[in-house]
Amino acid sequence: GLRYWSLAAFIKRQSTLAERYIERYVLAAIGAAASRGLDGIICGHIHRPALETRNGIVYANDGDWVESLTAITEDAHGQLALVRWDGRAETLARVQAAPLLAAA
Repeated sequence: GLRYWSLAAFIKRQSTLAERYIERYVLAAIGAAASRGLDGIICGHIHRPALETRNGIVYANDGDWVESLTAITEDAHGQLALVRWDGRAETLARVQAAPLLAAA
C-alpha cells in the first residue's frame, strides 16, 4: 500500500555536489539551445526530471523509468507534460511548446 520510493534518488538529491553539477548541466543545455536560436531542449542523460521555462527557453528532462518513473509527453496541441507513473498517472508540470507554423 505504500507509494514507490527510491533510495538512490533520495541519496542523489541530498548531495550538494550533485545538485551543483545538475544546475550547471541545465544552464549549459539552455545556453546551447539559446545560442542556436532554438525554443527549447529535451534531455535525458541525468536522471532528474524537469519541465520548465527559463529565459524563454523550454528545458525538459524526462528523468527515467527506474528511479523517478517519469516521462515527457506531448499532446496534439503541442503542450508538453512531465508525467509520473507509479501505478497511477500524475502530471508534475506542463508547458506550451512554440507552434511550428504560424496561422496563415
